[in-house]
Amino acid sequence: MEYLMKTHMKLSAKLLAVGAALLAFVWLAPLAAQAPVLYVWHDGNVRHEIWLQPDLLADFTGGAGARSVDASARMAANAGAARIYRVNNSAVRSDLAEGKMSRLSGVQVSPVVRSGGILRALPGGVIVSLNPNWTDAACRSWIGGQSLAIVKKLPVNGNFYLLSTPAGMLSLQIANNLHALPDVITAFPNWWVQQSTR
Repeated sequence: MEYLMKTHMKLSAKLLAVGAALLAFVWLAPLAAQAPVLYVWHDGNVRHEIWLQPDLLADFTGGAGARSVDASARMAANAGAARIYRVNNSAVRSDLAEGKMSRLSGVQVSPVVRSGGILRALPGGVIVSLNPNWTDAACRSWIGGQSLAIVKKLPVNGNFYLLSTPAGMLSLQIANNLHALPDVITAFPNWWVQQSTR
């Protein structure tokens, strides 16, 4: 009898542990999936944090891009070059919240991020400033060596160039990769930034 009692208690403890683990998974998994995704970008030596808004997409095509990603997306704001769409498809929102951007490749749309209450998006392009002692020819050669194309040299002092990149998070990744290289003074995405109304 004592043996049966001990066996029953061990089995009960195991079932209780499995039940608690299952309950924790069921209750906590949705919370983990909704945790905000942090990205960073750099402006010179200043590190900026931005938080993904998984329920929003910025469309730079007039609406066709966002609707190709989520046919049920609805325009939330018409903000100059960008139209901001609210994502209704839960699978798309989930992918964005988890940092999965493959749905957006080849489409002129960008996830929307928030920084200090301001919305930002990535229409494509990276602005880079290179070693001020380099000639224009040396800068162009270096940029070509990175397998990047120049859109234009910017009309400011120094070696500032707008480089061509796809829209979306790939432009942020390229900017951050360039930022880490020697002879790069700064590299940051060509941001679309929400204009505040006063």
